[in-house]
Amino acid sequence: LKQRWRALQHITLSPSRIGDIARAALVLNKIWK
Repeated sequence: LKQRWRALQHITLSPSRIGDIARAALVLNKIWK
């Protein structure tokens, strides 16, 4: 989980992307669970 979160944090360097990545993270979370 922490590794995944770190990867996401690396991707979220640009503020404009945070919304899209947050959605992607939620979708992936549902798939992985």
